[in-house]
Amino acid sequence: MKKTFNVQFFYYELMNNVLNGFSMFFGIAFPMILSFIISIQIKSSVPQSMMKDTLTSVAIGFSLIIPLATGFIGYTANYATELESHIPDRLYLFGFSQTTLLVYKILAALVFLTSGLIIFAIFEYIALGIALPSLKGFLVMIVIYYVFSIIMLVFAHGISNLVRKFGLAYAITMVFYFGFMILSGMMGISVHALPNALQIVSKMLPTRYFVEDRILDLYKGLDYNLAPLLQSLLLWAAIAVLVLWISYYYHGRKKSESYK
Repeated sequence: MKKTFNVQFFYYELMNNVLNGFSMFFGIAFPMILSFIISIQIKSSVPQSMMKDTLTSVAIGFSLIIPLATGFIGYTANYATELESHIPDRLYLFGFSQTTLLVYKILAALVFLTSGLIIFAIFEYIALGIALPSLKGFLVMIVIYYVFSIIMLVFAHGISNLVRKFGLAYAITMVFYFGFMILSGMMGISVHALPNALQIVSKMLPTRYFVEDRILDLYKGLDYNLAPLLQSLLLWAAIAVLVLWISYYYHGRKKSESYK
């Protein structure tokens, strides 16, 4: 018998996020610390007339560390550990299917991500004095932000479910995490300084477009070409769903063969 929404189980999943030290530090504190340090350097080298826009651009770029650190790496760490301990198998006996488990985990992670984003935005506004977005810019960017977050959560779920070993799953997500950051220009390396082959890969990453200065046009509600960003989101959505499907198919097949 499958379960409907269970408040206690949702609370359990939410606490898994809150009590995850990695998510709390690298997902919330780290982007604030990093953006503050960068802002000190910017204030000594950027003209005053460009200061607010530059700091706003920095804040937009670093905001993506929240879904990458909490929704991707933090999620993988939690779920891979549970899989290694066979906790989902026990939950299945109480009516929690894999789909139900995925929905609970994503909802809890999104609540945590939202809290982290609110804290980050308040800090950036008070400490850095970033510009406020237009209503149109805010609505479009928040939708894109949550779409990207959900894609990363599904991708993390698929990797964890496929590997089912904390160490290997964690290593895989760390490779993707630093790959996203380096190839998007979030680690101080300009994407234009990358070799041509890596620049092609960089254009496939949604994070790249949040680091570019042109993202300010979208933030302010001005004309902005969304096509490359949307195409990159569709690509990674397809990758995430494919990895998730492979993980379900592979372990479903293994389980059926074990009963033969």
